[in-house]
Amino acid sequence: LSDEVQAYQIAEYAVEELSLGKFAVLFTNNDYGVSLKDAFVEKASELAEVVAVESFMDGDENFKPQLTKIQQQNPDALYVAGYYTEAAKIAQQAAEMGLDVQLLGADGFCSDILLQIGEEAVEGATFTAGFYAGDPSPDVQNFVTKYREKFNEEPEMFAAHGYDAARIVIEAIKNKGSDPEQIREGLAETKDFPGITGKTSIDDEGDTLKDVLILQVENGTFIRLR
Repeated sequence: LSDEVQAYQIAEYAVEELSLGKFAVLFTNNDYGVSLKDAFVEKASELAEVVAVESFMDGDENFKPQLTKIQQQNPDALYVAGYYTEAAKIAQQAAEMGLDVQLLGADGFCSDILLQIGEEAVEGATFTAGFYAGDPSPDVQNFVTKYREKFNEEPEMFAAHGYDAARIVIEAIKNKGSDPEQIREGLAETKDFPGITGKTSIDDEGDTLKDVLILQVENGTFIRLR
């Protein structure tokens, strides 16, 4: 999933479906976090109001200085542009401070570690994702079952995307041939490939176009909202 598409869609969902209007952003200061932050701030500012933007570094443990500044602006929601470990700790510390906001995020939230570390503090967290292991479709459940049998754990988003990527390459080889230029041509013609992460197309610039899911934490597990 592209960072821009994820951030745009969660901003739109938050405003249009959750009726939120004042956003704070807390982002990890790396390429992933900055990209998400920039896109979210752009779209949220267009649709509503962004009242605070704060950053943190990978591996940080204490987020209360940033959360204190955010709390002073009284936002409705906090968009965390980062990964599950920091997101869970941010949620816990926000709860300890009495910062009552809707927690929003991106595909970096999509791990059971978010649930294990965050516990009650991440209940209601809503985020974008490119894969949902609870999807009842036969293809998804077949993948989930085989993955569990082989690795003795739940498949996460990166495993699912890797599986679909391999299948798309195989399809390109079948259609065009196995030398590098033929594979490139085959990949460029990918249109609505039916994978376990949804339909995938590749545009003229080589970027993937995919469905964006909206997931939420409910009763200690992930459910699909959209």
